[in-house]
Amino acid sequence: RVHGGKNIKMTSTQIIPPFRFSRVEDDLFRGGYPTLKNLSFLRRQNLKCIISVIPEPPTIDLVEFCDFLNIKLIHLKAEKFMGSVRLPPALVAQFLKIVTSTVDHPAYIHCLDGANITGLLVMCLRKLQNWQETCIFNEFMRFSEDREISKEEKDFVRHFAEPIILTQPFPNWLWGGRLFTKHPSIPIRHNNQPQEKNQPEIWDDPEITSLKTQLRRPIRNKLSPNIQALALEGLPFTTSRYFD
Repeated sequence: RVHGGKNIKMTSTQIIPPFRFSRVEDDLFRGGYPTLKNLSFLRRQNLKCIISVIPEPPTIDLVEFCDFLNIKLIHLKAEKFMGSVRLPPALVAQFLKIVTSTVDHPAYIHCLDGANITGLLVMCLRKLQNWQETCIFNEFMRFSEDREISKEEKDFVRHFAEPIILTQPFPNWLWGGRLFTKHPSIPIRHNNQPQEKNQPEIWDDPEITSLKTQLRRPIRNKLSPNIQALALEGLPFTTSRYFD
């Protein structure tokens, strides 16, 4: 590749963010499905949680990456966007419960392409933050493929009123970190007892758990080349966690 009259060799150690990667708020990021070339970039974000809003469970590479770095990987099953809104309001409520507590921050939320599904979730978050509609829709269009927003997508956010449970501590970007008991259009209930770190989550995905179990089987005598490559970049390298 030529840049500024010089030949630049593309290497596997270059830092490449996921497609449509962007910051939503402090310690909350959004984008498309992370591929192998994005893992080095994500490692540098010091993530505690990745929320995959996709039709099928995450790939083994992403599961292994999260397991190796002790990143919580949450799969919220949602159909691929095909021109109409099929996002269950209950799933949006789960998403809001996760991202509005700093327990799992920094966090990365993604769908397949980082556009409509992620955009709908972020719009509902903005509604919870009491953003003006115009600002909510303009932000959505920045990431949509055709830079447009449909009437159905607008109506989904306008009519979203699924009850949500919020758990402290809250980030400063949500009502200044203060406790509010009433929202103009979204029913809110507060859970004043934060969940234990080792307590199973209600959204734990059995297929992800199965993949993690496979990673730790004794017949697996080494990490995949992808994770080994990350180790060579300076990541503390050990295989013991896959053999205990």
